Amino acid sequence: MDMSQRRIRHNGVNGTYAIENDVDASPGRNSHAVQATVDRHQATVPKKPKRSKMRIATWNFRTMYKTGKKQNVENEMGRLNVNVLGLSEVRWPVVGCVETRTGGGFIYSGSQTNERGVGVMLDKMMKKCLIGYWAVSDRVIVVRLKGIPFNICITQVYAPTSEHDEEEVDQFYSEVNQAREQCKEHEVIIMMGNLNATVGLGRTGNIVGPHGLGQRNERGDRFVDWCLENEKVIANTWFSHHPRYLWTWKSPGDRARKPDRLYNNKREI
Repeated sequence: MDMSQRRIRHNGVNGTYAIENDVDASPGRNSHAVQATVDRHQATVPKKPKRSKMRIATWNFRTMYKTGKKQNVENEMGRLNVNVLGLSEVRWPVVGCVETRTGGGFIYSGSQTNERGVGVMLDKMMKKCLIGYWAVSDRVIVVRLKGIPFNICITQVYAPTSEHDEEEVDQFYSEVNQAREQCKEHEVIIMMGNLNATVGLGRTGNIVGPHGLGQRNERGDRFVDWCLENEKVIANTWFSHHPRYLWTWKSPGDRARKPDRLYNNKREI
């Protein structure tokens, strides 16, 4: 059977139906959504006197297209006891969900050209909590997890770099807003990834904390404005860390350093 002609119709993250797309269709043009069957396990276990903790992280891995890279990520995720890991620049084609060696899951969204790409890797416990996911594009993916008392809606993003024009930046924020509309107000909403934006050192209202990095640039202004409009907090800037833990990328020659960020709403996780 010619796999390129097969068409799939899945339930969306909100229980709605997604538009039918060819299997090889680019997620940058047509959105892909999947509704999963929820296991009885929850993100937090209410029967225990003390809630189990969930560790969430994000990592720009540059590429997972080479042999052994996926296993490398799985090993690091296990070593650091991370339950949910958002990945930027995955560079895997189209959209899919595969099982990891440890019984977890890796959900990814890419393009035909193997450029950009985002994904979310779940450990075995978090995979059982998976409600569904929606691949908005090769820069934005939404994953919903079952939790108590609130479900958790995670958006992993990979923003255009400074080399891209404003049209691509506008398109990116349009896709981010589409992802935001999939999240319900009563859920714990987290957006994380590589924003390619520097919010700078110093507090800005209740949005940016006092523990940022560097000097704010134009992309940083754009993102702070988006957080203000959507009542989001740039969470990493509110915690004091050693300077070496504030950046996750450096340019050739160490001329500049930039952080990956994890952003959430004002609900305590």
